[in-house]
Amino acid sequence: MSPSQNMAAMQEHIPQWRASRLTQSEYCKAHDIKPHIFSYYKKKFSSSCSSAQQTSQWGSVA
Repeated sequence: MSPSQNMAAMQEHIPQWRASRLTQSEYCKAHDIKPHIFSYYKKKFSSSCSSAQQTSQWGSVA
């Protein structure tokens, strides 16, 4: 799987995991995902969301 395919797949898995009420480890086992890969993307998406929120919260500086 290419990196862009992997990212697209993980963008779908993160919300599914949150809705599942499974632990991260249980979800990874059930979906044959390596836990360190899942953690990497979870953190990546989390930090990109929070930086976007901070930007919109403070607005742009002219």
